[in-house]
Amino acid sequence: MNKNETQTRRVRITKSFFATAIVGAVAGCGGGGSSDTSGSSGGPGAAGSSGGASSPAAASAPDSASSPTPTTSLACPAGNGQGTNGLQFYSPTGQFSYSLSTPAASAQDYATLTWGVKFNNVNNLAPTAYSGSLRATLFAVSSSFTGGNVIQGQVLGVFNPNFTGSGAQSANQIKVGGYSTTTVISSSVEINPPAGQYCIVAALDEYSPSSCSSSDGYCFVDWIQFPGPEIFK
Repeated sequence: MNKNETQTRRVRITKSFFATAIVGAVAGCGGGGSSDTSGSSGGPGAAGSSGGASSPAAASAPDSASSPTPTTSLACPAGNGQGTNGLQFYSPTGQFSYSLSTPAASAQDYATLTWGVKFNNVNNLAPTAYSGSLRATLFAVSSSFTGGNVIQGQVLGVFNPNFTGSGAQSANQIKVGGYSTTTVISSSVEINPPAGQYCIVAALDEYSPSSCSSSDGYCFVDWIQFPGPEIFK
Protein backbone atom coordinates (compact mmCIF):
# COMPACT_ATOMS: atom_id res chain seq x y z
CA MET A 1 0.00 0.00 0.00
CA ASN A 2 1.36 3.44 -0.94
CA LYS A 3 2.35 5.45 2.16
CA ASN A 4 -0.03 8.23 1.09
CA GLU A 5 -3.02 5.91 1.01
CA THR A 6 -5.37 5.65 3.97
CA GLN A 7 -6.29 2.21 5.25
CA THR A 8 -9.65 1.68 6.91
CA ARG A 9 -9.75 -0.95 9.61
CA ARG A 10 -12.78 -2.64 11.11
CA VAL A 11 -12.59 -2.55 14.89
CA ARG A 12 -14.43 -5.42 16.55
CA ILE A 13 -15.72 -5.21 20.11
CA THR A 14 -16.59 -8.54 21.70
CA LYS A 15 -18.09 -9.23 25.12
CA SER A 16 -19.34 -12.42 26.70
CA PHE A 17 -21.72 -13.41 29.46
CA PHE A 18 -21.48 -16.76 31.24
CA ALA A 19 -24.82 -17.91 32.61
CA THR A 20 -24.28 -19.80 35.84
CA ALA A 21 -28.00 -20.40 36.26
CA ILE A 22 -30.79 -19.48 33.90
CA VAL A 23 -33.67 -21.52 35.18
CA GLY A 24 -37.36 -21.24 35.95
CA ALA A 25 -40.31 -19.67 34.14
CA VAL A 26 -43.33 -17.52 34.77
CA ALA A 27 -46.74 -16.99 33.27
CA GLY A 28 -46.95 -14.43 30.51
CA CYS A 29 -46.72 -14.08 26.78
CA GLY A 30 -45.73 -17.21 24.96
CA GLY A 31 -46.97 -19.38 22.15
CA GLY A 32 -46.42 -22.83 23.58
CA GLY A 33 -47.97 -25.14 21.10
CA SER A 34 -48.36 -22.46 18.47
CA SER A 35 -48.11 -23.62 14.91
CA ASP A 36 -47.63 -20.09 13.53
CA THR A 37 -44.39 -19.72 11.61
CA SER A 38 -45.02 -16.23 10.25
CA GLY A 39 -43.32 -13.05 11.40
CA SER A 40 -39.89 -14.61 11.59
CA SER A 41 -38.25 -11.53 10.13
CA GLY A 42 -40.10 -8.81 12.02
CA GLY A 43 -38.62 -5.36 12.42
CA PRO A 44 -36.54 -4.06 15.34
CA GLY A 45 -37.88 -3.48 18.82
CA ALA A 46 -38.83 -5.57 21.79
CA ALA A 47 -40.50 -4.78 25.02
CA GLY A 48 -42.58 -6.25 27.79
CA SER A 49 -42.05 -7.58 31.27
CA SER A 50 -38.75 -8.99 32.40
CA GLY A 51 -40.23 -12.44 32.72
CA GLY A 52 -40.16 -12.06 36.47
CA ALA A 53 -43.75 -11.17 37.26
CA SER A 54 -46.54 -9.86 35.06
CA SER A 55 -47.45 -10.86 31.54
CA PRO A 56 -45.31 -9.12 28.89
CA ALA A 57 -46.98 -6.44 26.81
CA ALA A 58 -44.81 -5.67 23.81
CA ALA A 59 -44.14 -2.21 22.49
CA SER A 60 -41.74 -0.85 19.91
CA ALA A 61 -38.38 0.45 21.08
CA PRO A 62 -37.43 3.97 20.00
CA ASP A 63 -34.96 4.44 17.16
CA SER A 64 -32.51 6.31 19.33
CA ALA A 65 -31.41 6.63 22.92
CA SER A 66 -30.31 9.62 24.95
CA SER A 67 -26.57 10.09 25.48
CA PRO A 68 -25.37 9.19 28.98
CA THR A 69 -22.66 11.34 30.52
CA PRO A 70 -19.37 9.64 29.57
CA THR A 71 -17.38 11.10 32.49
CA THR A 72 -18.66 8.60 35.04
CA SER A 73 -18.56 4.84 34.81
CA LEU A 74 -21.96 3.33 34.11
CA ALA A 75 -22.70 0.23 36.22
CA CYS A 76 -23.84 -2.67 34.04
CA PRO A 77 -23.72 -5.88 36.11
CA ALA A 78 -24.32 -9.21 34.37
CA GLY A 79 -27.90 -10.31 34.74
CA ASN A 80 -30.72 -12.27 33.17
CA GLY A 81 -34.45 -12.89 33.33
CA GLN A 82 -36.09 -16.21 34.12
CA GLY A 83 -38.04 -16.73 30.91
CA THR A 84 -41.77 -16.77 30.20
CA ASN A 85 -43.97 -19.86 29.88
CA GLY A 86 -40.83 -21.99 29.79
CA LEU A 87 -39.10 -20.08 26.98
CA GLN A 88 -35.69 -18.69 27.90
CA PHE A 89 -32.24 -17.94 26.62
CA TYR A 90 -30.07 -21.05 26.78
CA SER A 91 -26.57 -22.00 25.70
CA PRO A 92 -25.11 -25.53 25.81
CA THR A 93 -21.80 -23.96 26.89
CA GLY A 94 -23.39 -21.41 29.24
CA GLN A 95 -21.84 -18.59 27.22
CA PHE A 96 -23.56 -15.77 25.36
CA SER A 97 -21.62 -13.09 23.48
CA TYR A 98 -22.00 -10.19 21.11
CA SER A 99 -19.61 -8.29 18.89
CA LEU A 100 -19.79 -4.87 17.21
CA SER A 101 -17.75 -3.93 14.15
CA THR A 102 -17.11 -0.37 15.35
CA PRO A 103 -17.40 1.73 18.54
CA ALA A 104 -18.04 4.89 16.52
CA ALA A 105 -21.06 6.82 17.75
CA SER A 106 -24.04 7.08 15.37
CA ALA A 107 -22.20 4.97 12.78
CA GLN A 108 -23.51 2.02 10.83
CA ASP A 109 -22.54 -1.11 12.72
CA TYR A 110 -22.35 -4.80 11.95
CA ALA A 111 -23.40 -6.68 15.08
CA THR A 112 -23.14 -10.39 15.82
CA LEU A 113 -24.90 -12.26 18.64
CA THR A 114 -24.12 -15.76 19.90
CA TRP A 115 -27.18 -17.23 21.61
CA GLY A 116 -29.58 -20.15 22.02
CA VAL A 117 -33.02 -21.03 23.38
CA LYS A 118 -34.61 -23.63 25.66
CA PHE A 119 -38.33 -24.45 25.98
CA ASN A 120 -39.15 -26.02 29.36
CA ASN A 121 -42.55 -27.70 29.59
CA VAL A 122 -43.83 -25.83 32.64
CA ASN A 123 -47.46 -25.77 31.49
CA ASN A 124 -47.88 -29.50 30.84
CA LEU A 125 -48.20 -29.03 27.11
CA ALA A 126 -48.60 -31.93 24.70
CA PRO A 127 -45.29 -33.53 23.65
CA THR A 128 -45.92 -32.27 20.11
CA ALA A 129 -46.16 -28.59 21.16
CA TYR A 130 -43.62 -26.03 20.05
CA SER A 131 -42.90 -22.32 20.33
CA GLY A 132 -43.90 -19.51 18.04
CA SER A 133 -41.24 -18.04 15.77
CA LEU A 134 -38.31 -16.71 17.81
CA ARG A 135 -35.75 -13.98 17.37
CA ALA A 136 -33.30 -11.99 19.51
CA THR A 137 -32.84 -8.21 19.69
CA LEU A 138 -29.75 -6.41 20.98
CA PHE A 139 -30.19 -3.02 22.68
CA ALA A 140 -27.92 -0.25 23.94
CA VAL A 141 -29.69 1.23 26.99
CA SER A 142 -28.76 4.31 29.00
CA SER A 143 -28.96 2.61 32.42
CA SER A 144 -28.70 -0.87 33.86
CA PHE A 145 -31.68 -3.09 33.05
CA THR A 146 -32.98 -5.17 35.95
CA GLY A 147 -36.38 -6.11 34.60
CA GLY A 148 -39.57 -4.22 34.02
CA ASN A 149 -42.24 -3.63 31.45
CA VAL A 150 -40.14 -2.10 28.66
CA ILE A 151 -36.61 -2.29 27.29
CA GLN A 152 -36.07 1.22 25.96
CA GLY A 153 -32.97 2.01 23.97
CA GLN A 154 -31.16 1.91 20.64
CA VAL A 155 -31.52 -1.29 18.61
CA LEU A 156 -28.09 -2.64 17.67
CA GLY A 157 -29.37 -5.71 15.87
CA VAL A 158 -32.37 -7.95 15.24
CA PHE A 159 -31.24 -11.57 14.95
CA ASN A 160 -33.11 -14.42 13.30
CA PRO A 161 -31.96 -17.93 14.27
CA ASN A 162 -31.22 -21.05 12.31
CA PHE A 163 -31.99 -23.72 14.90
CA THR A 164 -30.76 -27.24 14.20
CA GLY A 165 -30.73 -30.52 16.08
CA SER A 166 -33.36 -32.64 17.80
CA GLY A 167 -34.79 -29.68 19.75
CA ALA A 168 -35.62 -27.67 16.65
CA GLN A 169 -39.15 -27.69 15.27
CA SER A 170 -38.04 -25.42 12.43
CA ALA A 171 -35.25 -22.92 11.73
CA ASN A 172 -36.89 -20.44 14.14
CA GLN A 173 -38.99 -22.61 16.49
CA ILE A 174 -38.15 -24.90 19.43
CA LYS A 175 -40.04 -28.03 20.50
CA VAL A 176 -41.42 -28.12 24.03
CA GLY A 177 -38.91 -29.89 26.26
CA GLY A 178 -36.16 -29.15 23.74
CA TYR A 179 -33.41 -26.62 23.22
CA SER A 180 -31.03 -25.40 20.55
CA THR A 181 -28.35 -28.07 20.66
CA THR A 182 -25.80 -25.88 18.88
CA THR A 183 -24.91 -22.26 19.48
CA VAL A 184 -26.71 -19.81 17.20
CA ILE A 185 -24.55 -17.12 15.63
CA SER A 186 -26.49 -14.48 13.74
CA SER A 187 -25.72 -11.00 12.41
CA SER A 188 -27.48 -7.72 11.74
CA VAL A 189 -26.66 -4.21 10.49
CA GLU A 190 -28.02 -1.23 12.44
CA ILE A 191 -26.88 2.22 13.66
CA ASN A 192 -24.92 2.84 16.87
CA PRO A 193 -26.31 5.22 19.53
CA PRO A 194 -24.94 8.75 20.12
CA ALA A 195 -21.67 9.15 22.01
CA GLY A 196 -21.72 7.90 25.60
CA GLN A 197 -21.79 4.81 27.79
CA TYR A 198 -24.51 2.20 27.48
CA CYS A 199 -25.45 -1.14 28.97
CA ILE A 200 -25.96 -3.87 26.38
CA VAL A 201 -29.08 -6.01 26.72
CA ALA A 202 -30.26 -8.92 24.57
CA ALA A 203 -33.99 -9.67 24.44
CA LEU A 204 -35.63 -12.96 23.41
CA ASP A 205 -38.82 -12.36 21.41
CA GLU A 206 -41.57 -14.80 20.43
CA TYR A 207 -44.12 -14.27 17.67
CA SER A 208 -47.51 -14.48 19.37
CA PRO A 209 -49.79 -11.68 18.14
CA SER A 210 -52.71 -12.83 20.27
CA SER A 211 -50.65 -12.40 23.45
CA CYS A 212 -49.20 -8.91 23.09
CA SER A 213 -49.96 -5.57 21.47
CA SER A 214 -46.74 -4.97 19.53
CA SER A 215 -47.15 -3.83 15.94
CA ASP A 216 -45.17 -6.76 14.58
CA GLY A 217 -46.69 -9.43 16.85
CA TYR A 218 -43.50 -10.26 18.77
CA CYS A 219 -43.65 -10.57 22.59
CA PHE A 220 -40.64 -10.06 24.86
CA VAL A 221 -40.07 -13.26 26.88
CA ASP A 222 -36.52 -13.17 28.31
CA TRP A 223 -33.40 -11.01 28.59
CA ILE A 224 -29.66 -10.98 29.27
CA GLN A 225 -27.51 -8.01 30.29
CA PHE A 226 -23.81 -8.23 29.43
CA PRO A 227 -21.35 -7.06 32.10
CA GLY A 228 -19.70 -3.66 31.85
CA PRO A 229 -20.68 -0.62 29.80
CA GLU A 230 -20.03 -0.20 26.09
CA ILE A 231 -18.50 3.17 25.20
CA PHE A 232 -19.39 4.76 21.88
CA LYS A 233 -17.37 7.80 20.81
